[in-house]
Amino acid sequence: MVCVISDRRGAYALERARRSGIEAIYVKHGDGFENAVDRALESHSPDIVVLAGFMRILPGWLVSKYVMVNIHPSLLPCFGGPGFYGRRVHRAVIDSGGAMFSGCTVHLVTPDVDRGGP
Repeated sequence: MVCVISDRRGAYALERARRSGIEAIYVKHGDGFENAVDRALESHSPDIVVLAGFMRILPGWLVSKYVMVNIHPSLLPCFGGPGFYGRRVHRAVIDSGGAMFSGCTVHLVTPDVDRGGP
């Protein structure tokens, strides 16, 4: 079953999902956030979880429970890991002075941030 989950109430992805007849779920970030996300995911029994524009690092117990892929805005392993997200990645590529090209990486999510998996 398909759903879209966001921690931003006004995220356009939620509106887009609703317009397409897909359940849109807002989960407020704070105490119990990871458990609330887990409950939402459990209720939909996903085959795969896609983290697109998701700007939080999830705990290992949650990552290990589902097959997750992340879209990272650089060609890993360059410009990845804690602190490298969104425009910060693009700024780091430009400021490096030596990067000949850039792109994005779609990788399996593991408890090791931006390391991918087999």
